Amino acid sequence: MGVRPVLWVLLFLSVVLCMAIVVPGILSPGTAQARYPSVLVETDTPNLETVSFSFPYGTSIRTIDPSLDRTVFEAAATTPKYAAFYGRPDEEMLLAGYYRSFVSDAAQERVYEGAAIPLREIRDREHLTSDEYADLITVFVQSIPFDHAPDNPAPKFPVETLLLGTGDCDDKTILLAGLLAHEGYDAAILVFPEDAHTAAGIRSDDALAWYAGYAYTETTEYSLIGLPAGALGGDVTITDSPVVIPVGEGTILYHATDETTYLGRRAMDAGAAIPVLRSRMDDLEDEILIWDTILSAMQNAMTIAATMGNGTALKTTEEEYMAGLEEHRALSQSYESLRSELNRNIFLHDYIVANQHNRAGAYAYAQTIP
Repeated sequence: MGVRPVLWVLLFLSVVLCMAIVVPGILSPGTAQARYPSVLVETDTPNLETVSFSFPYGTSIRTIDPSLDRTVFEAAATTPKYAAFYGRPDEEMLLAGYYRSFVSDAAQERVYEGAAIPLREIRDREHLTSDEYADLITVFVQSIPFDHAPDNPAPKFPVETLLLGTGDCDDKTILLAGLLAHEGYDAAILVFPEDAHTAAGIRSDDALAWYAGYAYTETTEYSLIGLPAGALGGDVTITDSPVVIPVGEGTILYHATDETTYLGRRAMDAGAAIPVLRSRMDDLEDEILIWDTILSAMQNAMTIAATMGNGTALKTTEEEYMAGLEEHRALSQSYESLRSELNRNIFLHDYIVANQHNRAGAYAYAQTIP
């Protein structure tokens, strides 16, 4: 799975440089004045459109039908997606302002609310905890089809991602961070410039992937909150530290990273054990085949000794045959034990990977596997 480069943002951020040239030295180094993308909706009368999303959560498929404002979508689609600035900018400051302009755009509030209403209905009906509700929101956004969109590198506003029903890492991260913040969570956008990738973050207890207090949350595919990129498969690889951009004013923390950490470690340990076990089984299989040949030769020798009436040779060969048979049996038992261990690791690994939309269920199952 590819991700869209993030560094193009800096090109957009440098669109309007004439002020810096005409009025040099007005601002001190590291400071700038900037104008970021902002959606202007010319009417307060909504044009609601109902869209449908189906996604797995827990042990079943959920369907939500949010009503979203087509008027906001049309305004967002025609909004220029670049920032204009003058002065001597700090790149991280500009990057933060740029992404926040998409997440915190005033017109998106009604969009977040439209998407949150059916999600809250599930939360309230099933009495979900705050951690489970964060899982639900995350899985919903992860379920939206990934689209690399190389011909349209600018990020989308959340309303665009929802009504188009597709998005890349920037688009889905902006949507997830915005929804989490709207629902009261302390959320962030994590930008990895060197890896040309973005992900969401939710403030949490210690996690396997934890940046400035925020648990890494992949948006391009189903992934447990707090697991490193690519930990359980996928094409995303992270090699550097992110620019951490907190968004919104939420205060709710995610407290289930002990479970996601446990699941991540169990799955990664199982995945690492699989090739080792297969190699050991291959070695044992070679030994068993050698003993098959030896035992067959011993059987032939016993037949010859019996035919010739050579009791001494027959007894000696029989003793060697029984010892060899015992060795063959022990090797076969070891092989079957390794086969059981291999199958257990394969099933545990595959189950956790396939149930990243079902944290509670995967955690309960993994605890039953020694």
